[in-house]
Amino acid sequence: MIKNLAFATLLTATSCAVLAESFPSDLPPSEQHNIKIQGNNGFTYPEKTHLESDEIFHDVVFFYSNDMLDYFENNVEALTKYVEGAIEINNKAFSRQDIPLRRKIIGIVNIPEPFGYDDNIDGSERLSSLRRLYADSRYRFNFFFDASYVVALNRYYPEKTSSIGLAEVSGKYSWVSPYRGFNADPTLAHELGHNDGFIHDVEHYEGYSSSNRIFLAASYAVGASCGTFDSIMRSSSGNRSEAFISSPLVKNAQSEACGVENTSDAARAYLEALQNKIPQRLLPFANNKPSRAITGTASLSVLNPTVNEGQDIEVEVIFTGAELGDTVQVITRQGSADNSDFVSTLKTVYFDETSSVKKLTFSTKDDEDFEMPEQFIIELVYPNGLALDTASSSQTITMLSDDIGYPGTINFDVASLTLSEGQNSTLTLTRTNGTDGDYTVRVFTEYGTADANDFVAIDQEITFLNGETTKSLNLSINSDISEEPAETFTVRFTGNNLIVGSMNTVAVTVLASSAPPAPPKPASSNESSGGSFNLTALLLLLVAAIRQRTRKIIKQCNTL
Repeated sequence: MIKNLAFATLLTATSCAVLAESFPSDLPPSEQHNIKIQGNNGFTYPEKTHLESDEIFHDVVFFYSNDMLDYFENNVEALTKYVEGAIEINNKAFSRQDIPLRRKIIGIVNIPEPFGYDDNIDGSERLSSLRRLYADSRYRFNFFFDASYVVALNRYYPEKTSSIGLAEVSGKYSWVSPYRGFNADPTLAHELGHNDGFIHDVEHYEGYSSSNRIFLAASYAVGASCGTFDSIMRSSSGNRSEAFISSPLVKNAQSEACGVENTSDAARAYLEALQNKIPQRLLPFANNKPSRAITGTASLSVLNPTVNEGQDIEVEVIFTGAELGDTVQVITRQGSADNSDFVSTLKTVYFDETSSVKKLTFSTKDDEDFEMPEQFIIELVYPNGLALDTASSSQTITMLSDDIGYPGTINFDVASLTLSEGQNSTLTLTRTNGTDGDYTVRVFTEYGTADANDFVAIDQEITFLNGETTKSLNLSINSDISEEPAETFTVRFTGNNLIVGSMNTVAVTVLASSAPPAPPKPASSNESSGGSFNLTALLLLLVAAIRQRTRKIIKQCNTL
């Protein structure tokens, strides 16, 4: 449930703000476990008419504490995917309802330890702490991240605050808590909607005094229900997985309108705001401003892209044409190497005019296990006032094991196999000349003259753990009643080239369970052939006679 806190007010720099918060207790079970927006549940939307050039972007900056990072198991990549997914939900709703407005991430910033931010506090106190953090002169976040929206990611502590989100209505600040798992949900879109002056429903609007209605986008800038689904702004126990904005132009699978004209039409309120309130920065959009203009570029240079375990990686971020206040962030992303191999890191780089090259250090982890070379990625993300040089915005890092080991090679135990229709067999992979390390290969089938009707296709990963020497998989041949010749297909495996042996394919021949009849034998010379023998003899005699007559004519001509 999303409820108004009796219009409790908190002082901001410019006005008093009404607060609204979100509660997890009213989310249905389908939304409480690893929420994923499933897309169009049979809904239909108005045809898109605006151009990409018409779209207005509003910047959003996020702050997270170490407590929040601990919730994501100290994996910054998982944390940023949550934020990106939540923004995508909001932008997808705008896009499919023909609203040329977009949210843009300009930073996901770790709260500095000296600030002493505490997630385990009351919800309204979280907003107060967020304001102080943003304005703190030690960090100058309000200069480098001069955003339309400022959001804190807070760990969920139900004993302190039962809500999973809180926002100033017609304000700049909000916070949200990932509630179940790492998957994004509509809570962020809901809270940013409150920042835009949108509220839950008509009854909620009626509860506002005439003086407080100045903070609202319109009387119809409210949520609505649509069958069993609720809009983003609706406050109820309904299902918000469709993530739509209330509008009578939106229809559900039963052709019911998902809004009422002049009553619950938040899409219309956004479109009208884009005509005057947003460009002129009138309430409730006084804090909204277009994204920072792009003036320069940022590129990435890695001085040592191949390193040993435990070795640091030296990185340079190079600014070209940047202006004071421009920022970019650098993140590590998993590849074949995961967070047990390197320190998951998200760093912010500020252009302060002191130098066009900023140096950073990223750390890898050493262990005592022998491993094949593994890779991860260092990448520039979330440019603010900058464009990324796409040719040099990421770099693959290769980590070499400094431990001695013998991984061996993996091969099939046979190079070919012949089976009959309806027959099953077992294929064996063997690892020889060493068993150090864990290695995974992908095993799959390739069609030949035999296709999907003739055998059960295979496409699976098989992992040899340290010390394991054999693995097996089943091969099944289908049976049919068709008479057909022998057919073939291939089983193949791929993986790290250093462990894949020369016998990485098996040629499989499939024999029909009932062989087709042999073609008829040609008639022998002493069998009747319908008179064809006598006719052939006559033709041969005629040809011989013609040749003899021709020779006589040529001889007579030569004697003349």
